[in-house]
Amino acid sequence: MRKMSLVIKHEFITSVTRPSFWLTTVVFPLLIVALSIVPQLLGNQAIKKKSLPDVQNMVTTQMQSLFSKPSGYVDPAHIISSLPSNLPPQWFIRYEDEAQAAADLRAQKIARYYVVAADYLRSGSVTLVTQHDDLLTRTNAQQMFTFVLNYNLLHDESRAVRLTTPLPKMRTETWGAQTGKEVTTTTYALTMGIMTLFLILISMSSGFMLNSVSEEKQSRVMEMLLLRVEPRRLMFGKLIGLGAVALLQLFIWLGSVALVSQSTLSSYLSALDLSPTLFAWVIVYFVLGYIVYATELGVLGTMIPSARESGGLTFLILLPLLIPMWLSSPLLEAPNGTLSLFLSMFPLSAPISMPTRMTLVQVPLWQSLLTAGGLAVTAYLLVLLSTRFFRSDTLLSQQSFSWQRLRNAWRNRG
Repeated sequence: MRKMSLVIKHEFITSVTRPSFWLTTVVFPLLIVALSIVPQLLGNQAIKKKSLPDVQNMVTTQMQSLFSKPSGYVDPAHIISSLPSNLPPQWFIRYEDEAQAAADLRAQKIARYYVVAADYLRSGSVTLVTQHDDLLTRTNAQQMFTFVLNYNLLHDESRAVRLTTPLPKMRTETWGAQTGKEVTTTTYALTMGIMTLFLILISMSSGFMLNSVSEEKQSRVMEMLLLRVEPRRLMFGKLIGLGAVALLQLFIWLGSVALVSQSTLSSYLSALDLSPTLFAWVIVYFVLGYIVYATELGVLGTMIPSARESGGLTFLILLPLLIPMWLSSPLLEAPNGTLSLFLSMFPLSAPISMPTRMTLVQVPLWQSLLTAGGLAVTAYLLVLLSTRFFRSDTLLSQQSFSWQRLRNAWRNRG
């Protein structure tokens, strides 16, 4: 037991004293917090310094600069007979032919002009001619001219507005999904951010095991360790020691999230359920998920001579964690749907999917317990299975990975 405790201590101290650990553990979340909070603080301070008339004047100035010069139009289809009353009359100039409009555009008397096709009612064709194409200006100018056309087609200003923007306010209700919370753009972005952090944290922490085993094999340190420590005790020592490192990383990141929730972003994070209960469940799923994936990557480390040969196989092992990211849309839109339920209860995808569901809906206790139990059983079976690979013949081997060697180790044959 003393030898295993020395392995635990060695793995913990070696990992936390590496500059790369603190770079990813502290600098990365601080960078995320800074990029999230600093722009909002600067924006809030700028708004607080301006009164309502100042803000209105600023918007007016932007609109005037956007339409500093009028737009022209050529209408052989005779669609436009008048302009809406809420538009300044000098914003649009009518031309009888395109040659005159082109001459004024070259003389910079107008910023752009539109040509409505003679068969517009049949073809809907309109040509925009401009000297300098700017996406923002073009988009706003086109929307304004669309409003003018709608007004003349309908001869009703309010209906023209509705036709231009038919869905200014729309909320979605999904029958049977029981979303619990409306998935707004903010909620979607925050939930995707949390899901990404879980993915990075679990894959990074479980990767510690792969790097530790492969580095000691490559440097031949493994030979000296096996002279003093039994392979199984070595495996458990690494798993516990690196697990403590992963927990330290998790607590630092959760602390960063807690600080953000108390900051100016609290109004946005209030859309999610960041309760103490959720944090407790996150720790449970993280620990179990770490054991599952660290064990799998540790087994991979015993079968390869160096970490450089692990690329494709590591991706294959971590693939179940990536699937919830790829299927994030149905997971967020229907967190109680069949797909979300399966992903959150399947042991290999549960460490990411279940915490994500918990931020959106009230997950029944039996589902949380069943998922945790499934993860615990999977972790236990994988740990038992990994003892077949943590043997002297695999730990000291410098052979490249092959499915034959994996099959022989599975059958406990040297």
